[in-house]
Amino acid sequence: MASVAAAVMAGLLLLLVLLQRTMAVEIPIGLILHENSVRLERAFEFASMVLNHKMLDRESNKRSHKILYHVGRNRTDLNDNYKMGATICNLFSEGVHAVVGITHPSTYNTVQSYSNALHIPFILASSTRQTSREQYQYDVSVSPPLVDAVIRTIASIPRNHKVYYVYDSDDGLWRLQKLYQFFQKKAEMARAVDAFRIRDLSSAYSVLRSFDLKDNEMKIIVLDLESSHAYRTVMEQVIDVGMNRDEYHYIMAGAGAMDLALSSDFYSQFLFGGVNITAFTFVSNDSAMYRTWEQQWKQYKDEFPDLFPVTSDTALMLDAVRAAYEAIQKTRNLPTPTRGRTQSNVNCRLDRPHPSLVGDQIMSSLRKVQFEGLSGPVKFNGRKRTKFHIDVYKLQFKHNLRKIDRWEPKDLVLDNLGVVLPFDLSPNATQRVTTVLEPPFIRPVENTNGEPAVGGKHYEGYCIDLLKMVAERVNFQYSLHVQNQYGSTVNGSWTGMIGELVRKERDIAIAPLTITQERERVVDFTKPFMNTGISIMIKKPDRQKPGVFSFMEPLDTWVWLCIAMGFLAVSFVLFFVGRFSPYEWQVSEEGGKEPSATNTFTISNTLWFSLGALMQQGSDISPRSLSGRIIGSAWWFFTLIIISSYTANLAAFLTIEKLVSPIDSADDLVEHPTIKYGTLGTGTSWRFFKVRFIVLIDLLTGAGCWLIH
Repeated sequence: MASVAAAVMAGLLLLLVLLQRTMAVEIPIGLILHENSVRLERAFEFASMVLNHKMLDRESNKRSHKILYHVGRNRTDLNDNYKMGATICNLFSEGVHAVVGITHPSTYNTVQSYSNALHIPFILASSTRQTSREQYQYDVSVSPPLVDAVIRTIASIPRNHKVYYVYDSDDGLWRLQKLYQFFQKKAEMARAVDAFRIRDLSSAYSVLRSFDLKDNEMKIIVLDLESSHAYRTVMEQVIDVGMNRDEYHYIMAGAGAMDLALSSDFYSQFLFGGVNITAFTFVSNDSAMYRTWEQQWKQYKDEFPDLFPVTSDTALMLDAVRAAYEAIQKTRNLPTPTRGRTQSNVNCRLDRPHPSLVGDQIMSSLRKVQFEGLSGPVKFNGRKRTKFHIDVYKLQFKHNLRKIDRWEPKDLVLDNLGVVLPFDLSPNATQRVTTVLEPPFIRPVENTNGEPAVGGKHYEGYCIDLLKMVAERVNFQYSLHVQNQYGSTVNGSWTGMIGELVRKERDIAIAPLTITQERERVVDFTKPFMNTGISIMIKKPDRQKPGVFSFMEPLDTWVWLCIAMGFLAVSFVLFFVGRFSPYEWQVSEEGGKEPSATNTFTISNTLWFSLGALMQQGSDISPRSLSGRIIGSAWWFFTLIIISSYTANLAAFLTIEKLVSPIDSADDLVEHPTIKYGTLGTGTSWRFFKVRFIVLIDLLTGAGCWLIH
């Protein structure tokens, strides 16, 4: 019996040990959020539930710990240092082993101090100001360093472009300070950056208009705003002000722009203004991990209705909870809330509490954590995230927001950034130069004495001289290749010199090449050595001698018609006045005959009176009535002005031989049947008419316009 009892007891003990090892231990994790962060609290609860149920991946079944997320959830005022300190003390008293949450710049140092004193790991689900203070070792951020991506983008902008930095928060001011510090360190890349703070988003018009009044050719505006709502408000005002033109480039530097980048519908209204927009995001909604989380969310859609499509702050919260979960799985000998020592009834402001027993272990495990998150690959080294990726999106004319690049940590080492040149300037490198024959800028040498075409020996001109001087000053060798086209787009691909540069078949192009909006999007230009415009060249017309009717040239045909109509009108009015007025009638008595009344203002006499006044000669008759004299005086005054103006201009028209040009504008080319005209088929003149004057270019083509290819 004794042996049987011993065997039973041993079996029970073995069963208890196995149960102890297989039962999941619930580890309390605290949460600190802003008072209004209801959605992030739901994200914390959703992530904890999914991870506890081991539904995320196959490796989850091997994990034995769970997150106890029903305790230690606090929403407080993140701007109040006292409340933040009291919240951390309360969490410590409840026995939490780690804290997940977000902070505000004004209270971030308080969080660092408390977590460092109590040895409680604080996993930040938001961007933070990384400091180099070695005494703070218990806070870590899952947010990628977006500020480094912004600095790299600004540093790559040509130095002749003006940069404006617009921000609305203390975080934006800190990022601006980081930018200034980088330029101070990298003097060769430094540039002038004008900073503006927006206090009221609804009245950002004044700041935007001040930029628009500047005379810079290209303006780079960095928008560092706190929320997606702020970006929507400011960008709508950008459209109202009319600053969505091709001379503007907007860089979305704040985390709030990420949510807009994930949904490109907002940016579609900027497609046809010509503006360039650069945005960043670390959330990829087409990744496998995104689809996995979304699939789990669909099972609990009714409980968490507003989590997907995921936003940037929600993605960081989910990754922060998973980082805490993975760190707990890697930590051994974690005390449970029942048998482990807690700090209940301890006021850490008055007493001197003992630090957490497992804080160092969790932080050590956190540095070993590595997983694929919603914000990309996650790995930590110390307090910084060292494994991530940031997607770069760009919007251009007629091209909606699309991903153009993906930056990893090695791409954002600011100390390694330098002035990036599009070609190699090492002494042994030979630069491949392309050009186009265009006398007198570039033309072939008449006598080459049979020498092979090496470098620019077979060509001469202004561009060749300029190329030689640049090569001597910069100290590089070159080989010259002559093209027959400047470059234009055919089926979306560039031809000519521009195509060679885009395809990297050549390093430099030197030619009388016009700077256009389309070309500037794909290649970089230096300052132009000549400013020109579009004009029409025709044969100089023959000089014309004065003709028989040259006396009519000082006045327009309509003026002559008006004078004739006035002449007739005055004559007929005087005739009728003479008929109706008794003062214009004369009674004559001759030889006992009956008296008769006569009127001198007959039709012929009134015409003669008006003509005499017009010719400044007068006549034998004059009106005697008041109405007739008023009409006559008005006509005399009119003829005085007309004759004086005519006499003054007649001499000039008769002495100057006038050059009559058959063409005054591009429209006249269509109407002129005998003049042949044309332009270079790959040049900017043809492109200008094709883009700006669609109807006219169709008429020109139909009327016989020829192209030089």
